[in-house]
Amino acid sequence: MSPGPGSAAARAARARRPAGAPREPRLRLAALYPDGGDVSPEDLAAKGAVRPGEPVKVLGSGDAVPGLRVTAHGFSASAREKITAAGGTVTKL
Repeated sequence: MSPGPGSAAARAARARRPAGAPREPRLRLAALYPDGGDVSPEDLAAKGAVRPGEPVKVLGSGDAVPGLRVTAHGFSASAREKITAAGGTVTKL
């Protein structure tokens, strides 16, 4: 059974993100770049995946595609490890 909207667990979950704060888009780079290639915030914005000018942080929740060259404002440790282990590169802006 899930907690009700007024339960302590529900309030704690809501407290993690300030009201009105934008949600970061969840992208799968493997779907956008199945053959590898150059990934940048500008390219992601051109594809309509993120808003132009918004900072991009890459997380390591999916599988890395071989040959990705990723440029972003931030990387999680697992994303950096997965991308470099697959033969790609990471560049922090």
